[in-house]
Amino acid sequence: MRHVVEAGTDAATLLLFDPAALPDSFDARFRDDPIALCEELTDAGVVCLIVTGADGNYLLHAYVEESVPEDFRPYLGDRVPGEGLVCVLGRVYFTGAEYAFRGVDSFRRSYHHMGEAFPVPPGTYRLAVYEMDYPEGLAEDRLRAAVSPAAYWLHQRAMGWSVMGAVAGLIGLVASVWHAAREPWLWLAAAGCAALVAAPFAVARLPAYRAAAAAWREINRELPAYVAELRRAG
Repeated sequence: MRHVVEAGTDAATLLLFDPAALPDSFDARFRDDPIALCEELTDAGVVCLIVTGADGNYLLHAYVEESVPEDFRPYLGDRVPGEGLVCVLGRVYFTGAEYAFRGVDSFRRSYHHMGEAFPVPPGTYRLAVYEMDYPEGLAEDRLRAAVSPAAYWLHQRAMGWSVMGAVAGLIGLVASVWHAAREPWLWLAAAGCAALVAAPFAVARLPAYRAAAAAWREINRELPAYVAELRRAG
């Protein structure tokens, strides 16, 4: 079964873990040296620490008792260290490593977008996690094939240009209004600047742009940063 989950990190590290599989001393030891502890537990086959090299949000496709699909095989990059995972209560978390916990989950709940959980039958698993390595422009090529040329242009070109124009327009709008009392003609300039500020909102309301934006979200949902294969050991 495939599970699609997302995690965020401000420490360039992610963690796959079942809280119930962690040692009772985890929360106390985690405060002292979290990375060393997670590396120790990864080596022991209890959790999997993923060093991303950068902060941000990361999408994972986890395949439980299934192989990674053939479509992904050409894009498999480096294998992440760690070859085991222990699941005790049937729920595995994928979070920024700084949100790991053994007892109370209050920190992650305060930042729920920084991690998600997915069901895994209790047991000890052989684990293989791979970082994905896609060719440049793959998502854009898929979007071009999925929508009309006009929708593609609106999403990939027009929106970016209109946002840049809006930034310039906002600066011009403030300057025009500030000096309009002395130079009344600047109210015309202010109106033009206001139109530039409104442009991205107008583009975003176009049906073609909305269709492209929806397709873009779906395409990126199918291009995870990592894939994991979990198979019950023994």
